[in-house]
Amino acid sequence: MEAADARAAAELPPVDRGDVIQGLTVAASAGGIVALLASGYSPAYACLAGIAVIFLGGIWHAPMRMGPRVVIRVLIEAARDGLGLLAMCAAVGIILAVVNMTGIGLAFSKLVLAVGGDDLFMALLATMAASLVLGTGLPTTPAYLLLAFTVVPALTQLGLSVITAHLFIFYFGIMSAITPP
Repeated sequence: MEAADARAAAELPPVDRGDVIQGLTVAASAGGIVALLASGYSPAYACLAGIAVIFLGGIWHAPMRMGPRVVIRVLIEAARDGLGLLAMCAAVGIILAVVNMTGIGLAFSKLVLAVGGDDLFMALLATMAASLVLGTGLPTTPAYLLLAFTVVPALTQLGLSVITAHLFIFYFGIMSAITPP
């Protein structure tokens, strides 16, 4: 056993100073984010501070350093990747506005309460069916947001904890992508 461990250790590449600096930079960024979140700062502020730590580590450590052209290229690529998320959030905003203005969300909550009555199991079955119907054809995030506004209030009114209700609709919102329309 010891001979195998010695051979495995001999096959590992040596750890140089650059690897240690890069690892410390990432650890400092993650630790800073956790510390700021634990201190009560907003997630956006904590992430901005984490990005600043990575950026400063990149300036300090030559192999991580990026020139202006690379920075601009990375920013353009990030903006392109974010366009899909932006369009999805806009579509969810429109859907939620229609749901709230027409009262469909309230109708779904009333339907879940009417079907379930005082029986939580029946209410969960109705919620499952509503989740599969409302989430059909939507990606995970919009399906979850739509269900969170329409069905979760009924589940919490029946005594289910908020996190349990959200995880339940999240699961069946994901499952709606697998079921046939």
